[in-house]
Amino acid sequence: MQKLERIAVFHDDMELHPGTIRVNLGRGHNGLRSVGSAIGQSYWRVRFGVGRAELCNLSTNASIVMHT
Repeated sequence: MQKLERIAVFHDDMELHPGTIRVNLGRGHNGLRSVGSAIGQSYWRVRFGVGRAELCNLSTNASIVMHT
């Protein structure tokens, strides 16, 4: 295992239902672009679902972050 494969980045994901967890090696979305440009793509991503506003009965997606 290379050293970068020992790194894990944890982040929220509005596309996953609340409470859902996904783990992937590499890949990423725009929010992880700076991580990828700094260290490459060989790191673990741990995504935890927060859902979208309409799934959580909140008025906007920004409310999800401010709600907790």
